[in-house]
Amino acid sequence: MPYVVFYTTKREEPILRKSSIGSYFSDHYIICSDNEPVKEYLQKLEQRDEVWCCGVAKIEAGSEPQWMDSELL
Repeated sequence: MPYVVFYTTKREEPILRKSSIGSYFSDHYIICSDNEPVKEYLQKLEQRDEVWCCGVAKIEAGSEPQWMDSELL
């Protein structure tokens, strides 16, 4: 069963985009084919100062079908 590790980083300066005034936060995710690397990823993320929050979720076949075709699996 695949999993997604997701996290948000916070920057000192905002990321400027054409369509907005800027954001201090940036979202990221890592797709894992099983639960073995998930714990390691979370431990590394929790030690990084710029990581605002992080979590993990199981990818169900019907919940996010676009992720099931990921090259990362």
